[in-house]
Amino acid sequence: QPHSFAPREELDSALSSGSFDRLMRARDRARAALAGPEPDPDSLVRLALVDAFLTLDHGKATAKGAEETLRRLRPGDPPNPQLLALAEAARALLALAAGDRNTAKQHVDAGLASAASNPPPALLLASARVRALAGDTAGAGKDLDRALQAAPDFAPVVAEWAAQRLERGDATAVRRVTRAFLAKNREAARVQLLAGEAERAMGEAGWIKHIEPACHDESRTSRAMRAACWLASAQHARLDGERSAAVRKARAAGQASEDSRVLAESALVLASLGDIDAADEVLARARKLGDSKAVPLAWAELAVRLGRGQTDGAEPPAEGPVQPEHHLLALRALYLKGGGAAVAAAVKNVPAFLSDFDSDLRAYMELGRK
Repeated sequence: QPHSFAPREELDSALSSGSFDRLMRARDRARAALAGPEPDPDSLVRLALVDAFLTLDHGKATAKGAEETLRRLRPGDPPNPQLLALAEAARALLALAAGDRNTAKQHVDAGLASAASNPPPALLLASARVRALAGDTAGAGKDLDRALQAAPDFAPVVAEWAAQRLERGDATAVRRVTRAFLAKNREAARVQLLAGEAERAMGEAGWIKHIEPACHDESRTSRAMRAACWLASAQHARLDGERSAAVRKARAAGQASEDSRVLAESALVLASLGDIDAADEVLARARKLGDSKAVPLAWAELAVRLGRGQTDGAEPPAEGPVQPEHHLLALRALYLKGGGAAVAAAVKNVPAFLSDFDSDLRAYMELGRK
């Protein structure tokens, strides 16, 4: 073990980076350094967190390693409330990766009770994910605002905050925060993709410039990132009018992902392109991970219902449309309900720049104006 290697500092740095390669390297070196009989509990907890994030955000089979690391903590360890809260955050993230929201919430609650008024950002992130999957958008937003304020350079928090803010319709804030973050750290692939999503929602044709740096390397080694990159490529292909390519890539994303958000958005793309049965199959997997009130699932549910001609109760989520596909669905719902005047009124609220690069949306907007 090189004298200069400090497991805790290396693990903290890797966690903040959001880089799959850095997480893997730090994990392997720390496991070797902490193999002795008296491991540092601070480092052990962070090693478990690295394994938990690798499991949840990258689809890596490291859950067993995280559980073994947590079991190595001696009775009474971690010795302070903050480390106990971090240990509970790791357990909550592992439960989320296993699709067990109830257990995840129990660990979050235990961590929050331990941390009292000063919960660590990783625990707030876990709490926000539990809330978002249950459809509690406001509660998730409060958790992530606190986490971002405490750790503005922590890539997992920035990515989760950006994803949740997009669901609430604030693409401008997401672009501002992700742009500032990426100016200092371009390794965080999830932040890159979310920066692209924000720019796409704002009608910026250059949004695709984020796909290449996010997906060039990490999509080869991270299963979860590979699925997210296929989704981004499917969205790009649909906007370019390459419908068969968009369907193929969205199907691939839906088959590879274990993330409710990626699954729901893949189903949304498929339903928007008329592949309703495939969309319903992907959405069924997303339903096992999140509540139908969760914003991405609600949009996907609407898309599938409309694709099957089921207009009763087919309402857009209260948060309102953000991406071009959302605006397209909202107009399609009004049209299928026979609301000509309602479509004409709704068209006025769709940003004109979105129709410039979405021919499907443009067709409905022209229909509404006529």
